[in-house]
Amino acid sequence: MITTTRLASVLAVLGIACGGDSSSTPDDTTGSETSPDETSSSGSTTAPMTTTTNPDATGPADTTADPPGDCDRTTRYTLYDGQACGRVFVGDVDGDAFADLVAFGQDPEAVITPISQTLHTFEGSGIGLQMAEVHCCTDASRNGSGAIFDINGDMHGDAIWTSERTVFSDDVGSTEFTIEKTVRGPERGWVGDGVVLFHGDDLPPPVFTIGRITPQETGVLAIADGALHSMLGTGDQLGLEIVRSLVLDPMPTIHALATVEFDGIQGVDVVGVGPDGLSLWGGSLEGTFTDAVVTKLPGEYTAMQSIDTDLDGARQIVLFGAGEPVAFVDSDGDGNLTVVTTGTPTLDRPGQIIAVDSGVYPDLVAKDGDNLVYYPGDGKGFGDAVVLAPIGDVNGIAFGDFDANGFDDIVACDEQGLLVVYHADE
Repeated sequence: MITTTRLASVLAVLGIACGGDSSSTPDDTTGSETSPDETSSSGSTTAPMTTTTNPDATGPADTTADPPGDCDRTTRYTLYDGQACGRVFVGDVDGDAFADLVAFGQDPEAVITPISQTLHTFEGSGIGLQMAEVHCCTDASRNGSGAIFDINGDMHGDAIWTSERTVFSDDVGSTEFTIEKTVRGPERGWVGDGVVLFHGDDLPPPVFTIGRITPQETGVLAIADGALHSMLGTGDQLGLEIVRSLVLDPMPTIHALATVEFDGIQGVDVVGVGPDGLSLWGGSLEGTFTDAVVTKLPGEYTAMQSIDTDLDGARQIVLFGAGEPVAFVDSDGDGNLTVVTTGTPTLDRPGQIIAVDSGVYPDLVAKDGDNLVYYPGDGKGFGDAVVLAPIGDVNGIAFGDFDANGFDDIVACDEQGLLVVYHADE
């Protein structure tokens, strides 16, 4: 059983004063995933490690370099045990309806496919993020993505993520890809780790998303092991089982997945983006899927978001690719797709669509140079970038309303390995 200790001294919080008014804006990035041959089923688990952290013996990581700027809306947190912030994602971990934050800590000295060894959970409340709990020991690379999903049905979110790592056999290196999970127990502690899906470097990496599998069921949709899988939590502490699969032949390379109703037939559809374009698997009321219909794209896109950007009641797919203009994908309701890049900026990294200001339409958050910026949305495209904060280089971006003020706060890992939170309070 994994033991956790709430640490009053876990964080060194650096409040940073920033130039700029309260109407400034943000920027972002997104990850991708991969999957291989199923050596462990969704019900199998690995033996968890047990640890108790002594806050007197180990302190937060030192940061000697100056932060990249001064921001009164920006707070930086150091992770415990000298770990650098490597990956962040948001969900409701403690079941109180406030957004919480999960950050993977990794060895700051690692230079090749860093492996995270601790998982830090920061609980949101009416006043912001609270002190972290530290959980040992996870195995998650910097590459990939994650999410929070209630696997065991206890109304508390559990961590699920993808990893990429290099393994050696007879001094020959190969790449392994996994989808893994750490499940929270009934009383604050986390009860164990497990591998959901696994395969080696002979197949594309796994990718997953959280969404509706049928109109009544929410679960995990994953492309791994040569198939599109629907997975549900079993409610038995660690279980996450495959309930339906569609064999994909040939196996496509998919960078990101999303769920949306796109083909005009009742049921939840799955959309994937990859080098070949946009793949649409039509869903049914029973949770089965048709073979993919592929639409060519004007560039190579690696990340996506499903959101109603023009507030007409129908969701669009927003696509991001390095050096590509942000693309909107709309459906006419019969499965015919239109791809539009008019009025959208070209980003060096993926972004996120969130409501940053008090305008009617959602905005685009991204990184521009060393700044976190946002592009105000007008329902058809985006205006000029507005600087939110100097942030330096960042790895990944996520958002959630941690202080329950009605505005999403923006989080990322910066170039110094610190967790950065930009507090939105328009």
